[in-house]
Order: sequence, then C-alpha cells, then structure tokens
Amino acid sequence: MGVIKALDQSVVNKIAAGEIIIAPANALKEMLENSIDAGSTNIQVVAKDGGIKVLQISDNGSGVMKDDLPILCQRFTTSKLSTFEDLGSLNTYGFRGEALASISHIAHLSILTKTKDSPCAWACHYSQGKLVPAKAGESPGPKPIAGKNGTQITVENLFYNFSSRLKSLKSSNEEFIKILEVVQKYAIHTANVGFSVKKLGESHNSLTIRESQNIKERIRAVYSSSVANNIIPIESQDMAEIGLKEVNGQISNLNYNANKKKAQVVFFINNRLVDCDPLKKSLLNIYSAYLPKGAKPFVYLSLSINPAQLDVNIHPTKKEVRFLHEEEIIDFVCQIVQSALSNVDDSRTFRAVRLLTRSENRDYIENQELSRPAAPPPPKKRQKISLNQSLSQSFAFGASAPKPHESKLVRVDGTQAKITSFLQPTKSKSTQEQNSLPSQDTSIFENSVFELDDSSTQDGSFMLASKENFTFVANERVKVTLDSVGLLRSTVEKSVNRELTKVFSDFVFVGIVQYSSRMLTFQSGISLFLVDYGKLFYHLFYQIGVSDFANFGKIFLKTGVSIRECVLFVDKKTRPDNVDEAKSNELINERIGSLVGMKDMLEEYFSIVLDVSDPMNPNLSSVPLLVKNHLPSMAKLAIFIYKVVMKIDFDDETACLDGVLKEIALFYVPDSVPGYDDVKNGEESEDMIKYIKTVEFLLNVVKKRFLATDDLVDSLVEIANLPSLYKCFERC
Repeated sequence: MGVIKALDQSVVNKIAAGEIIIAPANALKEMLENSIDAGSTNIQVVAKDGGIKVLQISDNGSGVMKDDLPILCQRFTTSKLSTFEDLGSLNTYGFRGEALASISHIAHLSILTKTKDSPCAWACHYSQGKLVPAKAGESPGPKPIAGKNGTQITVENLFYNFSSRLKSLKSSNEEFIKILEVVQKYAIHTANVGFSVKKLGESHNSLTIRESQNIKERIRAVYSSSVANNIIPIESQDMAEIGLKEVNGQISNLNYNANKKKAQVVFFINNRLVDCDPLKKSLLNIYSAYLPKGAKPFVYLSLSINPAQLDVNIHPTKKEVRFLHEEEIIDFVCQIVQSALSNVDDSRTFRAVRLLTRSENRDYIENQELSRPAAPPPPKKRQKISLNQSLSQSFAFGASAPKPHESKLVRVDGTQAKITSFLQPTKSKSTQEQNSLPSQDTSIFENSVFELDDSSTQDGSFMLASKENFTFVANERVKVTLDSVGLLRSTVEKSVNRELTKVFSDFVFVGIVQYSSRMLTFQSGISLFLVDYGKLFYHLFYQIGVSDFANFGKIFLKTGVSIRECVLFVDKKTRPDNVDEAKSNELINERIGSLVGMKDMLEEYFSIVLDVSDPMNPNLSSVPLLVKNHLPSMAKLAIFIYKVVMKIDFDDETACLDGVLKEIALFYVPDSVPGYDDVKNGEESEDMIKYIKTVEFLLNVVKKRFLATDDLVDSLVEIANLPSLYKCFERC
C-alpha cells in the first residue's frame, strides 16, 4: 500500500469540476440560475459547436460589484449562503459557490459585468479560479470597458484540459439540443423573464420567449400548439401537515396522446429544476389507464415544499432533492392529477369538446394508420393570409394521400348531388322564383312596417312596404389608402386562426338546431360542430366591411326614413326612467348635427346617403349593400340608425370607422326567430324556408370569404367525431 497523502489542489479542483460540470448543458444551467437569481428580465444564450467551442449567456440583472470580482471564481464563495442553517430557508437557485469556479478550471472563462451604480462595465478573465490577464504583459485585474447593466459570461473551449470528458460528449447538434431543453424548461417555469437561444453565426433564434408571454403561450412556443391546445391547469390547497405549501402546473388532457419516445415531464421543486423518478412513475401510471398504448403525456408541475423539510444538497449538479413525507406528497399530487383527468374524461362521459382539441390525435392517426406508407410531401412555403386572398389559395393541399382507415373517412361530400336534386319541382311561379334565389330575396320586406307610435305612419313616410321600394346601384371600385383602414385590416389578419379557418373553408351544413339562440350544426372532415351562427355572420360581415371599405353597393329607399323619428323611437324604448327627456332630446339634437356634418364621409366610405334638405330632420336615403343577393332585415333599421347616431365616436377616425363597420355587420346578421323553435311535426312555413335559405346562402359566403379569428373559438363546439363514435361501438 502506498503512503496516504493529500491530493494536489489542482487535482482536487479538476475532480470537483468534473463532478459538477459534466456537459455544456450543465454549465449553462448553473449560469442560467445565476442570471435568474440576479433579477434578470431578459436572458440571451449563444452557443457554438454545441457549447463546446463557445457558450455565452447575457442578462440584464444586477451585475457583480467590482470589489467582488477577484474572488468571483474561487470555490465556495457566494452571496446566497452564510451558515449551514441557511439551507433551511433557501430561496435562490445557487448556494454553494462552485459553478464558476468549476468552469474556470476546465475552460477559458471571461466575464463582462456592470452594476446599476457603476460608471462603467468591468471585463475579467479567469483560469484555475484566479484572475488572469487577457494578453501577455497586462495586469490581471478588472479592466474598465463600455457595457450595459447586467452580466455577460463567455465560456470557451470547454474541457480543453479534460480530454476523456471531451471525447465522451455527443455530437454538436445533440449537445445543442440539450442546451435548448434546459432553457425551454426554465422558460415555461420562470414568469416575466424573456429567453432567447441561438447558434453563433446564425441570424435566427432557435428559441424566443417574450417577457410578457403567459405560461400557455410559453408552452405553445416551446412544445407546439398541439400541447398548448390540450392542457389543463393544476392547483392545490396548502397541505401544512405534510409540508406541502403549493402545487401548480399544466398537464395534458386525454385528447393529447402524442406517440413520442419518452414523456415530456418537467418538475420544479421550490423553483429548482429536478428529476423526481418516484413522482414521474406514479403520474405515468395514472395516464396509462386513459391513453392508448405507447402514447405519452405532457406534464409540468411546480411544487413548493417547506424549505426546512427539503434537502437540495444531494447531487453535485443539484438535479436531485430529498424531502420529508415523500410518499404522502406524491400521493397527494397524484390525487389532484387523477381528479383533473376524471373531470375531462370525455371518452367516458361524452362531454362536448372545444374546437380542435383532437387535432394532434387526428394528425397522428391520419399519418400512422394509413393502409400503406406514403412519401412525405415537400415542405411548403409559409403563406401570409390576406383578407382579399381566397381560401382556396390560402389552404391549398398537395396530392391526395392513400386511403385512410374507415374511422377516418369523411362521409359527406358537399360537391356531390343531394337527394333533393332528384325530386320533381312544382311548376308554380312562386316556387320557381324561390328556387332561383339562393338567399333571402327582397320579398322579406313584405309587410315590414316601422311604427313609432299609433300616429307615426299616417303620412306613410316610415313605411317600407314591398320589394318595389328598393333599387340597387353598384359603385366603381376604388383603392383605399387610409392608415386607419390599414390598421383595422392588419388587426383582423393578425388574429386569424389557420386551423379554424380550414374548418370553415370546407364544411357541409347539417341544420339549424335552435332558432332563438341562432345555433346550427355542420360537418367538417370527420367532426360535427355546433356554432353560434349569429356571431359567425357578424364576423363575416365585419370582415367584408373592412376588406371592401368604400366599395359598397347602395340600396336606395324610395321613401326616405326620418332619422330623428327613428332615434326618438328607440330612445323612448331604452331611456332609463331617471333620465330627463329634455336633456335626452338636447343630446339627440347634438348627435344628429354631428351626423349631418359627417354626411360626405358616410356616403363616400359606407354608401349611407343622407337627405339633409332639412338639417334638423335629415332622412336616410340608402343603406350599404355588402353581399349581392342578400339584403338586411329592415326590422332592425331603427336600432341601426339609433346606434350610428348615438354610439359612434366621430372625433376619433379609427374608432369611428370601426364602430360604423360593426354596426353595419350587426344590421346584416339575420334575426333570431324564437317562434320557429315551436314547430311540430316538421311543418315548415314559407317564411321559415326562406330563413333557412338565407342561412345556407350566407354559409356559402363563409366558405369563400371568411377568415376565422381567435375570437370565434369560444362560439364553436365539437359535439362528435367519427373516431370517438367508433370507439363507442367497439366497447359495445
């Protein structure tokens, strides 16, 4: 046996460094935690050759004071821990003071830092835990340099003096993926902090997380929309008896069952990224009872445990922790997850599922269960959606794939002939006229009479009797260059939901479910949806108004409608009892005067023509025509006039244009008809048939011109789909 002797200090430092820094991702994790501890709100990571050649992290945190720089990279120097007892109340990531020291022993380390109160930044270079000069002949002390608040740490040639560790590393791409995964996990956990990761020399970032993004948006940016659209929140009450303060996070519901090699599981305990195999195994066992074989869930959980019951000093890399009442805490967390999954178990309770929650499942089935494999289509260039671009161009697909499984076949084709096409039509004139009109024709205005009071129609000036009272004039197309209109168009385009628009671009109308609440069903692909068509048509007409701004047709009223009488009529019906009538009339006079002043603007932009021969009592001569072969219900004309007069802000250009377009859209939306819900034995009146034809016609316009936005997601519900129905019958 040899003589026992103390190891050389350089050997000790290398051994310690090799235990703490085992890969570039570990070095980044240590530096990333220091940046978060420093109160940073923006952290940037740059890597070259997987972080082996260069690994740089920049933040805008508190920085390091000049006096602390000489001992910054010495072992066991830290500002976060004073006594061993402080471990029981630790609220920071770092605490041992070994990270930078270990890195300086196995790499070339340089630091550029500036505190808020410092007049300049300081640049330092370290080796073996000590300050070294940047160039031969220079002093090793900190050098003043221009810089911004925060710290930038650059690690070069990692493991240059540790050849065995260097050879054990994976390829550059694999090491970069590990770096990216570390930042991704901290990004979804750390609120109010922006993150970016990119390879040195590349112009685009591999990951970009904005400071203002919420957790769902962060999950979408990191793990894709298929995860973000299928997550449910997890929260719990304080369980002081077992030392558990809080549990929160996001877990995938039962509609997400991606077929991945391993589950996407992220655990933070007291804000520390850790591995907890017992908890992970228990959660996967719960999901195995719900998901198909081979499917993996997404789980992000953050546990807050009493620091006095938590030991964070278990592993050199701090990836493991130990805590008291481990079994009780794991059981409690599993109960929360089990309860959350039971509440959304739609495959057993047959609950209605919100739109597109099964998109990942459908994508997987369509790609994996084809009768024979198909070559992947070539990548397609991303197209910008425009309001004036046809949906057929925006959502063009490649060649048809091999025939899918029977449970994925679309059973209805809107282009095929319907059974009604084989029926012999009657030869009556009314029926022929009815069949020739694809929408609600002008005869809807028959018997449409506006009555302000018992004497309001004596002179006939407020009557819109029949279709002979309307003429149509089309304007020549003009180009609009108003900045406010451009802003309205860009706002719509930015909120477009591509998946939702694809659903509306090719669907088959099934029927109206409820007339009073304006609900209808339609089939798109293999799913059956329920939609609020009142809100759908409102968005349609608003988009038509924005895209065709200043290019509307005109519907001239042969008998002008008194604007004052309309406003007084609606005001009388809606005015609260405590509002003085004289003050109300004074306001009406003021608003009508403002409307008359906007006469030219209303005619040029909205095709709303006013007859102001009597400025104090103007008449409405025309209303805009948005869609050919479809007219608005004149039963809503009075309320339309009232809102344009009383609710529009004529002082703000953008608000004015937006407000008028919204009122026109509401004017064009078909009315709800409560009486139609009481029809028995399938007896449909002539008016009811016309109403249904109007809805069908507008649905055809939806297919051609509508771009669905995120605002419509809550108005659409998936009530059934073919794969789920097949599963129901398979269980029988």
